Amino acid sequence: MALLLSALALLVSVISIVMSVLALSSADSNDSATPAPQQSTEPAPAPSPISSQENVPTESASEDQTTQARASDAPLPTAGANYTVSYQDKRLRLQPNGEGCSGAARSVDLDQPAINVETGGDFEYHSTYGCRGAPSLQFVSDKVAAVVSPDATPQDCAQAIQLAPGSQEIAPSQDLVICAVTDGQGAANEPVRAKVARIVVTGVGQEQKVALNVTAWEIPY
Repeated sequence: MALLLSALALLVSVISIVMSVLALSSADSNDSATPAPQQSTEPAPAPSPISSQENVPTESASEDQTTQARASDAPLPTAGANYTVSYQDKRLRLQPNGEGCSGAARSVDLDQPAINVETGGDFEYHSTYGCRGAPSLQFVSDKVAAVVSPDATPQDCAQAIQLAPGSQEIAPSQDLVICAVTDGQGAANEPVRAKVARIVVTGVGQEQKVALNVTAWEIPY
């Protein structure tokens, strides 16, 4: 009987020891566990604002290029209009610009008048000195006409240009009379004012030298 009690006491002691070991092991496991990360309560930073000019296609500021209509594009007035004399009986002398077929043309402005102008020329004198063919006057405007009288009035010129316009390329000949409308671009600081010019060929000499007598009237608008 005493032996049985001793055995039971020993068994209870063993069970107590086992339970203590398990409890200690469980406590150590809980202490060594990694704590769960805490979520930050601070608000997330707001995204940086995008500039209002970013990603917006910019149109290049092109200059306002308004093209003024050529003064010679305006319709000619009626025959009864009052023309104003701009200049009268101006003598121009044209001659070849260099020898041979490669001679450069001479640009003639009927508004000033002047020869060898850089801009505002109303016709070009083309020579063929040293080559076959005749010299020619090549007008910029298509408002050109040949008339009969060297005393043709601006009204006569206007009527001829309106009713019987000629070629823009004309071979000069003795006593030929040509009427032409200018582009109105004269000397610097002068207002743009189209004119009708009467061109009388007073001579076609040797070496293709051409003499002109020019009178011009301002066109009323």
